[in-house]
Amino acid sequence: MADQEVQPDVENSPVKKEDRSHVYLQLISSFIINLTLFSAGLCYGWVTVSLPALKASTSDVHLTNGEAGWVASGIPIGACIGPVTAALLLDYIGRKWTLYLMSIPFLASWILTYLAHSWLLLFVAKLIAGISIGAVIGIVPIYLGELVEKKIRGASSAMIGLFLNLGQLFMFGVGPLVNGKMLALIGLVPSVILLLTAPWIPESPYYYLKRGKEKSAELSLIWLRRNRNNKDEIKQMHQLIEDEKGGGIKHLFTKTHRKPLLILLLLLSGQQLCGYLGVQSYAIQLFTSMRLSFSENTALLTTYGVSVVLSTLAALTVDKLGRKPVYLIASFGSSFCLFVIGAYLLVPRFGINVDNLYWVPFAAILLYIAFFSFGLAQIPAIISSEIFPLNVKSYATMIANVYGSVLGLIVVKCYQLLADAVGVYSVLLSFGVIELVIAITACIFMPETSRKSFTEIQEILKTNVPVHPDANDSNDSNDSK
Repeated sequence: MADQEVQPDVENSPVKKEDRSHVYLQLISSFIINLTLFSAGLCYGWVTVSLPALKASTSDVHLTNGEAGWVASGIPIGACIGPVTAALLLDYIGRKWTLYLMSIPFLASWILTYLAHSWLLLFVAKLIAGISIGAVIGIVPIYLGELVEKKIRGASSAMIGLFLNLGQLFMFGVGPLVNGKMLALIGLVPSVILLLTAPWIPESPYYYLKRGKEKSAELSLIWLRRNRNNKDEIKQMHQLIEDEKGGGIKHLFTKTHRKPLLILLLLLSGQQLCGYLGVQSYAIQLFTSMRLSFSENTALLTTYGVSVVLSTLAALTVDKLGRKPVYLIASFGSSFCLFVIGAYLLVPRFGINVDNLYWVPFAAILLYIAFFSFGLAQIPAIISSEIFPLNVKSYATMIANVYGSVLGLIVVKCYQLLADAVGVYSVLLSFGVIELVIAITACIFMPETSRKSFTEIQEILKTNVPVHPDANDSNDSNDSK
């Protein structure tokens, strides 16, 4: 498929003659690529807004609590498969066509959702969507990192979390206004736009160089940069390809890389075991139990509107504040919020009336989602890009994505089962305790990687002795790894 790539017509395009690149086509390409994350956000949002309606006795597809739990679990089950599929295809058919191929299951998922007349079809639909989500979460950062130049890499990376949150926010706003079939048709739109526009964006020049297609790599860079003089960038890419040689998944488990892998898995444990996917999937039921003075849909829009703002703010400030402080603030803060919400749901069992204090758990869940968006959602991915050398980084990313998806599945599946058995308050308090333990552990073992070169990071991992950051070589060193 990749061998039949149609190259952009750069010979007759109005490219500037100055040795100066332009970023507008890179930003347009980033927008198109991130439509996959918007689709992922729609899928997550659908679970939140649709499950309560499907469990109602008036629903055409009436779900029991157990069946609803399986439908909610479909996405994380599929997401366990997606990263492996993407890893197998990335270097075989290329970044562009892997992303294109992995977007097709989104279409199949929404079509099945439209046609569904049983919980099993809905489960299969979400399972298929989960495969795409697990794949694109691994593909998009790699593809964008190889397409855009470093001066806009931060803005391009910020789009990833932003589009995911915007997809959820859109679903929360539109979902209550239309019926289930119309919602499924609306869900098709971003994937259709992607499939129509993606063929016109270039393949990664880095991928072309790995396949020995230097002319194709040059043409891609000319189209993206609107600049014919890209020799230095081509040279850097050749060096990166050389650095990748000699790696393999077995090298990831050697003594040198074992510690960074365990640190990454610890951070992912904090990300998933704070219970975010469970809280998100059953948010409407949680808001209902708080006896709010306003609608559950208003609560959803408010909390995830804050999430959009905080995810953007995190992308802009994480380099200044540092990875470790942001992660620790988020993890300790999430733990505290879970304790507050759990306590609010627990005390009525002792005959204490807290109906007038509904604003307390609402404020806590608002802060909880804010903490997650600000730190827990973003830091593990940033750390994974900084603590591994190139020859094992792709394998570390694949293992991390599968591990995170498995934990997400456990959280979503156990949330409803345990809530039915021992009460929602028990589930939330348990998540709070687990998150607190992870936060304390991260205090001890998590390195600070902000404003440090790759060499300095490796020294920290080997000796546990802090290395003073060198502001001069920070960003450039990380970009050239």
